[in-house]
Parts: sequence; C-alpha cells; structure tokens
Amino acid sequence: MIEDSIAGTQTQQQLTMFAARIWPNIGRLDARERRRRLSDLVGIAYALPLAVVGVILLVQQTTPSTLQRAWLPLLVLTGLLVIVNRSPFFWVEETATRQYERYDASLAPMVIVAGLLLFGPGAIWTLVVAALGVLPWRYPHAAFANRVRALRRQAMQLAAIPVLLVGAWVYTSLGGSYPLAQLNVPQVWPALLSLAVMAAGVTLIFFGYLLLTRALGLRGSGKAERRGLWMQMLLVAGPGIFGVLMATIYMQLGLAGMLFFSAGAIVATVVANQLSYVNLDNARRTRELEQLEQLGRALIAAPPDGTRLPELLAAYVPFMFQHDQIDIVLFPERMLLHAAVRPTVVAPALWQWIAANPQAQLIRPNDPLPWSGVRSLDGVIVAPITTSDQVDPIGGITITLPRVLADNGREATGQLPAVQTLAAQIGSAVQSVAAHQRALALDRLSQDLSVAASIQASFLPETLPQLEGWQFAAQLRPARQTSGDFYDVFPLPNGRLALVIADVADKGTGPALFMAVARTLIRIYAAEHPDSPAIVLWATNLRLLNDSDSSLFVTLFYATLDPASGALDYANAGHNPPLLLTPGGEPQQLRNTGIPLGIEEDAIWAAEHVTLAPTSTLLLYTDGVPEAQNAANQFFGSQHLLEFTQALRERSAHEALTALFDEIDQFSGSAARADDQTVLIVQRMG
Repeated sequence: MIEDSIAGTQTQQQLTMFAARIWPNIGRLDARERRRRLSDLVGIAYALPLAVVGVILLVQQTTPSTLQRAWLPLLVLTGLLVIVNRSPFFWVEETATRQYERYDASLAPMVIVAGLLLFGPGAIWTLVVAALGVLPWRYPHAAFANRVRALRRQAMQLAAIPVLLVGAWVYTSLGGSYPLAQLNVPQVWPALLSLAVMAAGVTLIFFGYLLLTRALGLRGSGKAERRGLWMQMLLVAGPGIFGVLMATIYMQLGLAGMLFFSAGAIVATVVANQLSYVNLDNARRTRELEQLEQLGRALIAAPPDGTRLPELLAAYVPFMFQHDQIDIVLFPERMLLHAAVRPTVVAPALWQWIAANPQAQLIRPNDPLPWSGVRSLDGVIVAPITTSDQVDPIGGITITLPRVLADNGREATGQLPAVQTLAAQIGSAVQSVAAHQRALALDRLSQDLSVAASIQASFLPETLPQLEGWQFAAQLRPARQTSGDFYDVFPLPNGRLALVIADVADKGTGPALFMAVARTLIRIYAAEHPDSPAIVLWATNLRLLNDSDSSLFVTLFYATLDPASGALDYANAGHNPPLLLTPGGEPQQLRNTGIPLGIEEDAIWAAEHVTLAPTSTLLLYTDGVPEAQNAANQFFGSQHLLEFTQALRERSAHEALTALFDEIDQFSGSAARADDQTVLIVQRMG
C-alpha cells in the first residue's frame, strides 16, 4: 500500500510537470485542488480521441439530404440542447470527510434521442454544434480552471458519439425506422432497447474515465463513485425515455407540438437548475452555521489564554467558505490564519484600510480595490474584527473568492453574514483572552466573574432597532456581576424582527455561560427557521440537552414581529407571560405554550399569534420584576405590575421603562436586589 502511494505521488508529479507547460500556475494549487484539475486534463485527453473517431464515423453516416430537409426541426433541437446544457440540475455529495463531489445532469439525452428517432444519425450533429458552439461565448472571461472544466465536460459529451451511432445501428437492426411514428410496441421496443444500449455505453465511457483517474492516483474509490455509475446510467436512460415521447409528438402534431413540448422541457430544466442552486446555497449556509457553531463551542472549551486560537481557526474556517485564499490577522502583524488553494499576494495597505474603514465589504472582479485603486481580477471579501469594548478594529479578515463564485453576486454576497459572524466570534475570543490576562492578578472567583461578565456583555445588543412607527427600550439590571437573564432583538432573513427575553435558573458564572450558549443557539436556529418560533425552541432545547451535562434550564419567550403589519408569532417556554396593552382594552397575557428549555428532550412547544395594533405596547420582563422585595420581605407582585402598567399606555417606550424601574426602586427602598431584573418594551406608535 505504501509503494502504491509513492507510485501515485510520482505519477502526479510527472503529470503536474507536463500540465505546467500549458498551465503554469497548476503547481501552486494545494494537493486536493491540483488532483481535481489534473483529473480534468486527463479527462480531456481521454475523451478527445473518442470524440474525433465519433465525428469521423458520423461524417460517413450522415446523409446531407436529410439535414437539408429537416434543417428547421434540427435547428430547434440544437437550440433546446444549448439551453438544457446551460441549465443543468445538479447535486453535491460528501465523498469523504469534508470532501465534496458535484454531479451534473440535464435533459440533453431527451433531445438527442428524439433527434435520432426522427432523423437518424445525422441528428447527432446537433450535439456537436451545441457542444462546440457554446464554448467561445460561455467562458470567454472565466478563470482558466473553469475553462478546463467546461472543456472536459463538452469533450465527454462528444465522446459519446460512437455509442450513439451504435445505438442507432441497434435500433435499425431490430426493425426500427426513421422517423418513429407511433407509440406502439412494434415501434417502441427497438427504441427502448437501443436507448438501454446507449445508456450502458455512456456509463462505460464514464467508468473508463474513473478507472483511468484512479490508476493515476487522482481519485480514490468508494461507495459514492459506485453510486455515481448507477446514477450516470439512470440520468441517460431516464430523460431518454422522454425523447421517445418527444419524437412521437413531433410526428403527430408537427413542429408546433415539438415547440410546445420543448417549452415545457425548458421550464422544467430552468426550475430544476434554480432549485439546485437553492439547495446548494442552503447546504452552504447550513455548513457555515454548523462550522460557526462548532468553532464557537471549541473556543469556549479552549484554554482562556488564546494559545489554541490559530489552531481552531485552521481546523474550522477553511471549510466554512469557498475560497482561493483566506487570511486572518490581528493588528499589527499577528497572522492567525493563512489558508490558500490558489495563493495570492495580500497588500499591507489592505490591513491599513480595514483599520481605517471598519465595515464588511464585497469587491467584485474588475472593481477597483479601495485600498489601492488598482482593479483586481479576483473577487474579495473583507471584514474588520472588533470587540465590544474597543471602537477601532483589532484585526481583519480577507477572503479571495474563486472566480466562479465571485462572478455570482448572489452566492458571494451570501457569505457576508457568516464572515461577519466569524469576525464577531474572533473578536469575542480575543476579548475573552484580554479579560483573562487582566484578571490573572485577581483571585480565582474574581477572575471567573470578570471573564463571564465580559463575555456576557458582548452578547447583549449594543443598540435597539430604529424603525419608523415603532419604539424599543430595554434594560438588564443584574443582581450580581454576572446575570442569568438576557434579551435580544435582531433581524431575520424574512424581514421580521426576532424578540427574545429569557432567564436561566440560578446565579453566577455557570448560568451566565449557559445563557451565552442559549443565545447563540437561538440566533443560529432563528436564521434557519425564521417563520417557526416553535421549531426554534425545539431545536435549541434538543441541542442544549445533547451538548450540556449541566442541570440548568432556561425560561424563554421568543417571538417574531412583522413591523409592517404588527403581526406577532410567539412561543413561550415557561417564562413570565408578557403583557400586551391595547388601547381601551384590558392587558392581555401571552401565556406559556410549553415547559422551560433544558428539561425534557421530547418536549414540544405551540406557537400563538397576536397583533400589535397602533398605540399598543408589549411589555416583556423576567421574574426579578414581580419578585422584587422590600425591607419587610414583601414582593412587588404580579398584580402590582399589572395595575401599574395601566398608567404606561400614554408614555413612550423609554419613559415607560424609566417609570417602571423607578416604581420598583421606590417599592424596594434600601433592600438589596435579590434577582436579575430585565425589561424589554416594544411600542407601536399611533
């Protein structure tokens, strides 16, 4: 096995030296990316001889008169073939740990089979014209790697010409005739049998390519590849069956019928193509969230001195984003991460620009770089690293994007939120390290409290939303240095706002850290399920129970607010019921829809719906408000709170917040605060 590995490495080195003559930069790629590109070059060399032989045989079997008589339908088939090849549907599978393979398919077999059954072997020229004609205008400015990949795909298509000619021979040998006129057994079974021969032949060509690349050490073996062989056959035979139907429609309804059928095929392939991209985008976002969550947990579990920060970034960050290069730097010159698939030079002026312009930004290819004014050939994402206790950036992130991703604005822009979250995590980690270093001179208890308080403060919103027609006010008053309470207000992907208020059982550092994890999970699952408060609580509860051995639990109220209509969907996990104050009506309590989080793994929560009408006020609070005590050990009480809120209807959100805490302080007098007190007020203006 070791000898085979050495032989494979030597073969790859020889191939790399040969490929460098036409592609000088191939030696600068990392090992995995270099194997992929060498595999593309080998595929071209493998497929071109088959394609040339096929074209020669095709010339010999083509009758010019047939092409002249059927030029119009053949032109329609060629155009349809170009469209379906430009809009393939695809899926991505994980062939090994953190290694992915993309499988492409299209309705091209349907078009080719229809042409064969109608016009004989001469219809294969549609494949030749579509394959060769698409290259000059589809990839004129693409990166060299993308052009090589496209050429390999087109060459593999043309390599199927001999198989198609064999299939045509089988069809006529079994009594099939051109054109296929009707869908009856005597005429259809030769077509189906020849289709099976063509599917098997195309699969054999694909299998030969796999064997060749495996023999050269460019590809491993596994279930995913064996499954790919079966999928290859099905993806030829499946659409090919519709080619039989398409040929019959042409014979029965003429060109108009084929055009109508083609329109449906175009709609289907475009929809499938878009769904493929949506699925791919969702998979990427999910992978980003998973990696961010795992990185966050790893940072929490890591030593507080920050020594493992570069190691953890190297373990998680390269797998979060598609990239040619990622650099993460702490100013002035501490490199935390340098990961490169295709290395590029990062100008020092970039870091100076980030320090002076703390904003995340996407620079697309051929746009001038703000730090130098030079037009870049690559797309670049830059983001500052900041902390909650420092205004100026402490570092920066730059990601050089692959050309195929940089050219796609939607996909490239989709990475921005994850990059910003990564920057926030690094900033929080760096801030935690700084807090640890400052606390070394203190005793252990003081150290734990300081670090926890610093982390917790960074999770609270720095500012509340400023929306026309709405007012927001909030305040958290901890009973100790750290708090088990928290609140949050953040935007959701569907245009709504998420409202959160929660209270972790017990006091001290442990509940504060438990709160930090719960807050992170709420944000992650809120982004994945922006329309389902109940699912967000279910997913958060399951993750808390699976990943935590503590006996802590958290009461939590989570809602999504539509600022345009005032619609509020919520789920209440055992939390104090918020009060909805409506003009002229009695206060409405938004009661529990399930138990607190962190208790039962099988727990579920219901979702309820209310509407905040104009001049309505929503008061969210933790149990420290009604349970505030005075020197006589009397409680402020829920009834007192309910009666006092009646006087808050005509006040602004900030005035109401101030008045409520003044009332609590006046009631408590000199008594020490026994529990955290948190209030969040949401008010819709008239």
